[in-house]
Amino acid sequence: MIEINFSTIVYSVGGGLVFFLVLFRYLFLRRTVRETIPEKDRVVLKISIPRHNEKSPLAAEQLYSSLHGIVKSAAKSPDHFSFEIVAGSYGIFFMVVTAKRYKRFVENQIFAQYPEAQIQHIRDYAASLKTIKSPHALVELSLVKDTFLPIRTFQNFDVDPLASITGAISKLSGKEQVWIQLVTRPIGNQWQSVGKGYVDKRKQKTDSEGQKVALESGENTELSEIEKKNTKVGFQFTIRVLAQGPDITTLQAHLDDAVASFKQFQTPHLNSIGPRSKKKTIFTSIRKILLGRTLDDKLSVASRFEQRFLDEKEQGIITIEELASLYHLPSKAVETPNIAWAMSKKLEYPLNVPTKEQKARLYGLTDYR
Repeated sequence: MIEINFSTIVYSVGGGLVFFLVLFRYLFLRRTVRETIPEKDRVVLKISIPRHNEKSPLAAEQLYSSLHGIVKSAAKSPDHFSFEIVAGSYGIFFMVVTAKRYKRFVENQIFAQYPEAQIQHIRDYAASLKTIKSPHALVELSLVKDTFLPIRTFQNFDVDPLASITGAISKLSGKEQVWIQLVTRPIGNQWQSVGKGYVDKRKQKTDSEGQKVALESGENTELSEIEKKNTKVGFQFTIRVLAQGPDITTLQAHLDDAVASFKQFQTPHLNSIGPRSKKKTIFTSIRKILLGRTLDDKLSVASRFEQRFLDEKEQGIITIEELASLYHLPSKAVETPNIAWAMSKKLEYPLNVPTKEQKARLYGLTDYR
């Protein structure tokens, strides 16, 4: 007769479960994408454009389409980009933050769409957040509704939406500052299946007798917009707005103004940009059990901004058209004061310029594009 030792069984099952959890965490962490841009691998590019620039947000859409190419065959890129606006009494500046290995690629793609742009590699202004002592506050924004529902894009604006964003942060004085960060990660097209399923289900709607019901004009428009979003490649994203000031009341007023400028992208019955939900779901609870506390739980307000944090499981997804609506370089249509325009034009270097290998007399140095 076989004797069963239940204690041994319990210990064996428990030990196997612990081993499985450890192995799962190890394998998961090995394949995970980078959720921050490490300081030693971070490049901050300051971009300025001449005031007479006539490029529309469509140029930015083409830029993002090119940047999306780093996805290749993976479900998502292991790296991400951050597009930023820095404003203070010193003016309004536009920045792009990327990993070092993409520096040349990013610069070339910017020049391809904005030939007159000036790009300067600078020290990271956000490094000051490591020792920040002045009052500051941060709000994170994302999509309010389901990912497949689109926001209003530049195609449906009579004026450049960038004017409203820059206008909200154009009158800062003293130590008042507002920094806007749009962190993005290119992803594959798997996310589009949810929107397709939603549209197919709505089009197959039937009445109580099983007869197909004709859609109303408003419903047709809504489904058409969802289908349009599904035709373009996407990026995971989150928006951060950080305000600094001499006191809480002042910085909160500037923070509210900047956040309010994103309400213009709301599309009735579809989607909008609003404060990121911190609601916990069963999936986030299971994830915490299996993986422990994530960076999303650990990082402080300042660190999230400084490290350009983007959760690997971020649910917000926008297309290149939506991204171009939220962030693009200014044109002459944007009349906001204090924008730091390029005051001169850099030329390409001559093809016959002497090289180090050639014998030539040095008379001076210049800075070509």
